[in-house]
This record gives sequence, structure tokens and C-alpha cells, in this order.
Amino acid sequence: MWETDHNELDIKVLPLRGRLLVRPWLTVIEDGFSRLVTGWALSLYPTSAEVLVAIREGIVIDLERGPWVACRS
Repeated sequence: MWETDHNELDIKVLPLRGRLLVRPWLTVIEDGFSRLVTGWALSLYPTSAEVLVAIREGIVIDLERGPWVACRS
């Protein structure tokens, strides 16, 4: 079981070609058992596209990022 969390971060950034500071959003996909973050996406404005990117990060095998070994505390 995976859980999804979508939060506005407590920092402000200046986007490219932007004039106003904005708070970015972090979308995280987390394994419910191990609490391991399997995928994430960072964006300036939250949309369903960021959720899909985070899910893809979690299911695509990438040898540069894994294999993941979950540690239980």
C-alpha cells in the first residue's frame, strides 16, 4: 500500500521569468509498511501531472536510485 502526500513547502523561490516569490509544492509517494519514499515531484503549482510523475518515480526501476533497502526503527 502506498500513501501520497502533497504539501506546500515553507520556503519561497523565484521562478524563471518570474517576478514574485512563490512557495513550491512537494508531492511524495511513500510505502505504507516501510515508510520508504518511493517517488517524489517538486513543482511551483500543484496539478495531477506531479502526482503522476511521483507515481512513475516509484514504479520505474532505475539502477542509479536502487535497489532500496528499507530500515525499520
